[in-house]
Amino acid sequence: MKEKKHTRIGDRSDIEGMKKMAEEAAKARDAKFEAESKQVLRDAMGERGLLDAFGNLKPEASKPLSDTPLVSSKDDRLKV
Repeated sequence: MKEKKHTRIGDRSDIEGMKKMAEEAAKARDAKFEAESKQVLRDAMGERGLLDAFGNLKPEASKPLSDTPLVSSKDDRLKV
């Protein structure tokens, strides 16, 4: 172990504690990502005027802009 520069952490209780810490860190990371994603969406929707005064989507935000499907990446509807 010394040649490979590995160190012994401890007994089984240390490993279980490390797993618990890793799980808690993963949950915290996921919660932070979710909160940041929601904020980015709110900012983007707010800039386009798709949110009402309470921060909820306006009904027109969920209506399709057209019934014609997109067939090309050069379609004018893709340009903002």
